[in-house]
Amino acid sequence: MDLVTIMHDLCENKIYRFHLAKTAISGNRPLDALTKSDEEWLRWQAYRGNAKERFIVDYIVSFAQLSGNKFLFGGIFQITSRESKKYKVRYTEKYKELIGRLILEYTGNNTRATVFRPSHIYENSSVSGIYEHKFQGEPFVSFEEINHSFNAIEIIIKNSLPDWKVALSSVSGIYLLSDKKAGKHYIGSAYGGNGLWGRWCSYVNNFHGSNDVNSSCKCNS
Repeated sequence: MDLVTIMHDLCENKIYRFHLAKTAISGNRPLDALTKSDEEWLRWQAYRGNAKERFIVDYIVSFAQLSGNKFLFGGIFQITSRESKKYKVRYTEKYKELIGRLILEYTGNNTRATVFRPSHIYENSSVSGIYEHKFQGEPFVSFEEINHSFNAIEIIIKNSLPDWKVALSSVSGIYLLSDKKAGKHYIGSAYGGNGLWGRWCSYVNNFHGSNDVNSSCKCNS
C-alpha cells in the first residue's frame, strides 16, 4: 500500500522531514524507547546534530526501526525551540491513532541516512502493514533467540507480554547476565515460583534480583 493513501498531507518538503531512527552505535534501540514511554521516545527527536542542523524544518515525522528496512510509526513532532544544544519538541495530534501501529518499509538505496525529505520517502517506501493494536514489545520466538538488553527485558516484563510470560513461567534454568560497562558477568539460576519470569521480574524491579552476590553486577546486557 502506498504511504500517500494513508498519510496524504505530509508531502511538503518545506514543512516536514522524515526521521527513520535506527539502532545507535551504543546498541540503544529506538524501538525500545518508543515502546517504553513517550518521554524516552521524545529524547530521540531532540538530538540536534554536531556539524550541521539536523532538522531544518519544524515538523518531524518519526519512525523507529522495527527490523531491517521496516520502521514503526512513532508520531509527528513539532520543534518549538532551537535555542539550546538540543531541540525542544512536542507531540502533535496528527495521525496519533497510528502510533505504534503503522509499519513503513523503506525501499530506497540510502540505508545509512536517518533524515529524509518527504518526497524521497513517498517515492521509496510503502506501508507493509498496520497492527490492530499498538505495539508493546517484540514477540517471543524461542529460548535460543533470547539475548536481550535490560531495556528490552524491562519492556517485556512491565507490559506483561502474554507469550513471554507463558514461556518464561513454564521453565526453570541457568542464565547469564553481562554488565557491558563494568565488564562483569553473572551466572544465575531460576528455580523458584514462576521460573525465569519470576526471576526476571525481580531484576526489573530492583536491578539485582534480590541476590547480594549480584548487587554489583546489574542487568545491563
